[in-house]
Amino acid sequence: MKKVTILILVLIIASVGIVLARISTKENKEIQKAERFNTIGDKNKSDLTSWD
Repeated sequence: MKKVTILILVLIIASVGIVLARISTKENKEIQKAERFNTIGDKNKSDLTSWD
């Protein structure tokens, strides 16, 4: 019985860890998207100024 409860606890902890990892990766992807948009905007601005 002890082995079964230990296995269940390990599975619960592992699933919680996976969920937390997914949440953190989603946040990181959103931040990276925002940074990409900012850099694209900066590149466009520099191109416009260089054409002048």
